[in-house]
Amino acid sequence: MNALARVSTEDGAKILILEAMQSLPQFKHFTEDAVNRFVQSKANDSRALWHVSRLTGIGGSEIGVAVAEYRGLQDAFGNTVADLVREKLLLVPPKKTTMAMRKGLVSEDAIRQIFLEDYKASQDEQTLSRMNLGELKGSRSWMRYSPDDIVMIGGKRYLTDYKRPAEASLHDDIRFRYICQLHLGRQILEHNGIQIDGMLLAQFPEAGQGDDLIVSEILYDESIDADIVTAGDAAWNRVLAGQIPGACERDGEKALPEKVVADLNEMSLEFARYKAMTDTLIAAQKEIQERMATLMASNGLKSNATFAGFKVSASVKFSAETAVQALGDDAFATMDKPLSAEMMSGWITKHHPEVNLSQFETGEVVINEGKLLELLNERQMSVDQFMAITFRMIVTSTNAYKEEIGSLAMATNKLAPLLKMKEVKEVAATAVVENEAASKTPPPKA
Repeated sequence: MNALARVSTEDGAKILILEAMQSLPQFKHFTEDAVNRFVQSKANDSRALWHVSRLTGIGGSEIGVAVAEYRGLQDAFGNTVADLVREKLLLVPPKKTTMAMRKGLVSEDAIRQIFLEDYKASQDEQTLSRMNLGELKGSRSWMRYSPDDIVMIGGKRYLTDYKRPAEASLHDDIRFRYICQLHLGRQILEHNGIQIDGMLLAQFPEAGQGDDLIVSEILYDESIDADIVTAGDAAWNRVLAGQIPGACERDGEKALPEKVVADLNEMSLEFARYKAMTDTLIAAQKEIQERMATLMASNGLKSNATFAGFKVSASVKFSAETAVQALGDDAFATMDKPLSAEMMSGWITKHHPEVNLSQFETGEVVINEGKLLELLNERQMSVDQFMAITFRMIVTSTNAYKEEIGSLAMATNKLAPLLKMKEVKEVAATAVVENEAASKTPPPKA
């Protein structure tokens, strides 16, 4: 794109702005018109390069939008990630510095002076300077933060933000985006080894809404820190790809919030882990049942036998139903009542509707096991494959192992939450990898 040709080379400010824009990672997605519009609008703005720097990532005043949407919440000001991405791709007209913005900047200085005096606080000028000069980077390239203040009170360092809202918020009414804003700043500072002992939000209401400075301490929330990274990564990846979220819809509905998708993914994995354990345990249980039933049947034991304090009933017998399924249509010849109305009514109704079905017997079809065994013998099919095992075990109240079994059940209940632990997942993943490697390794030569 020859955007430079569209900007006067005689205007040094415009060239400087354009050169700064060309270093942006998403510059390839900008249209010529968007670049020209941005350069023209900022040419006489003393903070032009600051406006360009806002395009280099997601800042403190913006991250709350991404985190709120990730959690399925609504931003207090109605902004969305789609709005954020459009702004970073210059798909919306550049924001002009409004009177409210100028008023906010002036109010910020006034609130700072009141706060510093009231709380006998001093500014951490060294850390502030390093932060404002861009020396302190976050764990992600998109993280950017310009603190209102970093102060020392009683030997402790506080990250502080000043607001002049129409009506100051208190406690749980504090806007979520303010909380996220301070968390992002804290995260960047801590990433650079600078300890933050607390986060403060100092709000001074508009005239007529109160005369006192309201200072609230924002408690650190580890989950917000984690969601800042996840939601921020997702939003910035959209910017880098030039992709606006919400452009695609699924089944005629809007895509689920990313937080909901993440939760469902984790639940699916958790369910799969439980199912894997259950399938393994059921298979082991069935294998033991078959061994016990076969051993008991071969020794003439069927029911009310007691072993280790357990009452056990087990038997192995021929399953005619299973054999009939294996033989298919040929099995009709082994039935004593093959022409029952229930079996033939469909065929008769279709081919001979004039026939009165009431003349046919409607009793249940009875399988003649003798004829069935003869048919299996004719087909040279082993009877053993159609043997069914019935098994029942009862734990009596006097069983010496009852307490042990109960303890095992309790241990299993305690084991379940461990499936969510990172360490267990890593061990399971390692076991899978080792198992796959073993299956691919040829056996040693003799």
